[in-house]
Amino acid sequence: MVELLLVQFDLVAHPLREFPKASDLNITFKVVWLPVASSLYYIYRPRENNLTKCFYFAAWISLLTLIDGLLAA
Repeated sequence: MVELLLVQFDLVAHPLREFPKASDLNITFKVVWLPVASSLYYIYRPRENNLTKCFYFAAWISLLTLIDGLLAA
C-alpha cells in the first residue's frame, strides 16, 4: 500500500511494468519475487549469535535492493 502512494506522488518510479494502464507498480517484483525471497530468508536464516543475524539480515536486504535497482535500470 505504501509503495502505491510513493508511486502516485512520483517519489519512486518503476519503468518496467506488466500492466502500465492499471498501475505504475512492478507487479513481478512485489507479488512473485519478494515472497520467494522472504521464504528463502526464513528457511536459511542463521540461528547463532545476534551479530551473525544482523550481518545476514543486512546482506539480504542489500541483495534485494540491488536486484530491485537492476530491474529498474
